[in-house]
Amino acid sequence: MSDIKNNDGLSADELLKENRMLKRKLSLAETNLAKTQLVSAASNRIETIMKDSFDKERQFFNLVLKHTTNILLLLDFDGRFAYVSETFLFEAGIVNFGLINGKQYKDVLKNIMTAENLNVITEAVEWSVRAKTTVMIEEEIDFNFKGILKIFSIHITPMSDETDKTTGIMLRFVDITDINNAMEEAKRANSAKTEFLANMSHEIRTPLNAIIGMTTIGESSAEKEKMLYCFNKIKGASAHLLGVINDILDMSKIEAHKLELSPIEYNFEDMLRRVINVVGFRVEEKKQSFNIRIDGLIPKTLIGDDQRLLQIITNLVGNAVKFTDEKGVINLTARLTNEKNNICTIQIDVEDTGIGIDPEHHPFLFNSFQQAENSTSRKFGGTGLGLAISKSIVEMMGGSIWVNSEPGKGSLFSFTFKNRRGTNQNTAGGTDVIWSNISILSEDEEFTDITLQPPEFETAESTISYEGKHILLAEDIEINREIVLALLEPTLLKIDCAENGKEAVRMFSEAPDKYSMIFMDVQMPEMDGYSATRCIRELEVSRAKEIPVVAMTANVFREDIENCLEAGMNAHVGKPIDFDEIIKILNKYL
Repeated sequence: MSDIKNNDGLSADELLKENRMLKRKLSLAETNLAKTQLVSAASNRIETIMKDSFDKERQFFNLVLKHTTNILLLLDFDGRFAYVSETFLFEAGIVNFGLINGKQYKDVLKNIMTAENLNVITEAVEWSVRAKTTVMIEEEIDFNFKGILKIFSIHITPMSDETDKTTGIMLRFVDITDINNAMEEAKRANSAKTEFLANMSHEIRTPLNAIIGMTTIGESSAEKEKMLYCFNKIKGASAHLLGVINDILDMSKIEAHKLELSPIEYNFEDMLRRVINVVGFRVEEKKQSFNIRIDGLIPKTLIGDDQRLLQIITNLVGNAVKFTDEKGVINLTARLTNEKNNICTIQIDVEDTGIGIDPEHHPFLFNSFQQAENSTSRKFGGTGLGLAISKSIVEMMGGSIWVNSEPGKGSLFSFTFKNRRGTNQNTAGGTDVIWSNISILSEDEEFTDITLQPPEFETAESTISYEGKHILLAEDIEINREIVLALLEPTLLKIDCAENGKEAVRMFSEAPDKYSMIFMDVQMPEMDGYSATRCIRELEVSRAKEIPVVAMTANVFREDIENCLEAGMNAHVGKPIDFDEIIKILNKYL
């Protein structure tokens, strides 16, 4: 068969060989054609994807420009508008971009801002183009003269192509009005705090100077009257210094959000009588009239933080007494303004005939670290924190505080607070209390005069003798032990001293029947007062469970008192030590 040839003289084998070669060429051509088709399809796909991506990017860019809160202006090289954000159109009062498209930015801006604004922006644009760098300026602009002046940080950036040729300019206006105002407010606050610290330095150093000076005078004097005069001044200066410290501590707790209310059931009228006990001697010194009227609808007992409420009222009344001249009048009125679901809203008004306050100072009266007028604080003293503290406490009680006052016409401070009705459903009774006498409103609305709370205080001269009684004093600081021993020496009370909690536990456990009561400091080395009290209560000796243990500590916040009671103590006496309070405690437990 290999001898058979075709018309071209090719044998069968040669034909088969050529056929196979043609098949390979055909297969190769088909493969190349498929690749070409794939490349073409891929190219078309890439073009489609790129076009879609470009469209999406353009749409995204347009959305950014449309919804950005900043003002964006895109200008071509000649300074004509190419695009603007919707925010600019809104601020400029332009209906749509088509009205300014292709127009010179200067021709548009001159109609919506001052010439001064435009000149500053134009200079910045020209400088940015020349230097080929971003320029930032700050301007106050009232867009479209709406009477709303805003502060803008303006960023001007030249836009370049791949050859670094400037093809346009972008202007971005960022509204920094709020930020700027916040910075100014922070500066004012820092300035106020600096001024406050200066005032605090004055308020602390002034009584310290009196204490140190009068101590020196008293030491060098042999005259009893002069020594007593010095002691009286030292006592007054010490009380003032303690008030300053308490105000600072309260304000610190408020700013740290650590101040909490401790509600209990209390007698509302008794709480107001305690106000008299606090401010009464100052009222008498200035020969003033102090009148209290209690709305008959106010429940006799309420559930709330009576200590903090007393603090607010005492502060307001104290200020009224301080800023009112001799023989002036201070009126305190308490009335029920609303009651719902046993929640009583009560309003307290404290009115005086004092010097009054200029209305321009009213907004600053309740601010922290600010005082209405420095000259006033210099003349009358005080930290200027009392009203700020009162405002914070009032708001914690669900109320508000405000003032009405004019110079020379006295002041009226008012606040509301919310307390739950107590279990005693009687009312406080329409009562008028005057410092020199008390008048009770009867059912026929006539007044009956009854002679008045003076307050019942035991004094050194009238204290009973505790001869034969023995107490234990746990106190780690020597001078504090000396003060207690000296104060109680006239009472003939025998006192043993322990210098820490561990020693106190040992001394009591060795002679439990020897002691009638224990005064326990809280912060002591080796074992604190809380732990010592718990250990005593757990002792398997006589009287361990019932012996009165009274905290005597400088920890005087409500939570400190509660911690003492939780540890098993019976009562709490704060430092600096109030002799009258010590006598009351001794009378109660001995």
